[in-house]
Amino acid sequence: MLFIGLKKRVKIGKFPIEIEQEQAISPAYSQAIKQLIKRDLHPQAWKEKPFNPIQDFLGQSPPVNTQFYAKIGWTFNNRNDAAIIVSPDNKAHYILVVFEDEKKFYQDKEFFPILSLQVYNQMLKK
Repeated sequence: MLFIGLKKRVKIGKFPIEIEQEQAISPAYSQAIKQLIKRDLHPQAWKEKPFNPIQDFLGQSPPVNTQFYAKIGWTFNNRNDAAIIVSPDNKAHYILVVFEDEKKFYQDKEFFPILSLQVYNQMLKK
């Protein structure tokens, strides 16, 4: 089983923070990266694609007009997703990073969307 060490997980988890705070090399570079990872959550934008970073990941469950920026990773024995999420009303603005190398979770295609929706709803309550 592939195992991502703690230091590497922290670095990967820190990257979306650096992008959002415009500290990923420079503000201009951070904005360029953010545009590359911007995702359209409307199903017609991703539903027919054979591989997409929305379905079965964190972007599947928030409302379609949510600002969503994400980078996914998926191999034969792990899945991960790192996302910057901003609700349409700007009440929730957060970063969610999930690493999963436990078989029952990385094979469960509902786990990431359910987790994402639960976090989204909790963030709106704060």
